[in-house]
Amino acid sequence: MLLLLLACHTDAADSPGPADADTDTDADSDSDTDTDTDTDSGDTDTSDTDTAPVPCDPGDPDACGGDEACCTPCCEEGAAAVCTPLDAFGGCPLPDLSVDAGRFEGSLLLEDKTFEETDCAVVEGCVLGPGVRRLLRFTTSTPNLGTGDLYLGRPEDHPDQFAWSECHQHYHYEGYAGYALLDSSGAAVVTGRKQAFCLMDSEPVTATGLPVYDCGNQGISVGWADNYGASLDCQWLDVTGVAAGDYTMQITIDPEGQLREVNAGNNSVAVTVSLPDPAEPPVCAP
Repeated sequence: MLLLLLACHTDAADSPGPADADTDTDADSDSDTDTDTDTDSGDTDTSDTDTAPVPCDPGDPDACGGDEACCTPCCEEGAAAVCTPLDAFGGCPLPDLSVDAGRFEGSLLLEDKTFEETDCAVVEGCVLGPGVRRLLRFTTSTPNLGTGDLYLGRPEDHPDQFAWSECHQHYHYEGYAGYALLDSSGAAVVTGRKQAFCLMDSEPVTATGLPVYDCGNQGISVGWADNYGASLDCQWLDVTGVAAGDYTMQITIDPEGQLREVNAGNNSVAVTVSLPDPAEPPVCAP
């Protein structure tokens, strides 16, 4: 059983309540503090060659050489198929996204927080109304351990994938992660979603090189993880008024199946959480 610590009461204007060791720069804030270290951010081919990819017809089995296949890179909308070196499994390189279950479980925390009607979290539906709301916070870290990059490109070029937030004054990628609190029957009691400001190379997992993707040219390179820390705006479920008891908290990456991957079977993780009585006052951590 995972027991949750009930944190101090905070106001929306306060600095983030739960401490999080994650030094994520992928914050859903009103300003972009990301430093672009990519020297070739316009190129989806992260190999050392400067040769331009050759367009091809996916329906033509002889479109490319024997050591290449006609592949459509994942997952920029409208991306053209190009001749691509085969991956280690003899197929087209594709990402393989998953959720870091240990970081998720270790970050779970309850917090009472006050919101005003004009707060972006209220405007965008991350909480169900103004006033004091009880939040179940957590970190979402999603490594790409596949054979190809997850590439999305420039948000302004893909209005069908990114939505402009008038409140935050930046783009959100829609449908990247879904959150749900489930009861003992498996029914959803509360649902939410990641307010994806950027999908980017936040932290190396197996990679040894420099990051490629940032807020202006979005994606997740092979061997890198995109991190959203528990202290960030909307990185929670609003559990205000939810009855005390044991529940299952679940994170699912790409719940609508928009992204092509090597394996979509590892896109969901779940942990058991125990919620206290909603009337119980918040207690500060020692």
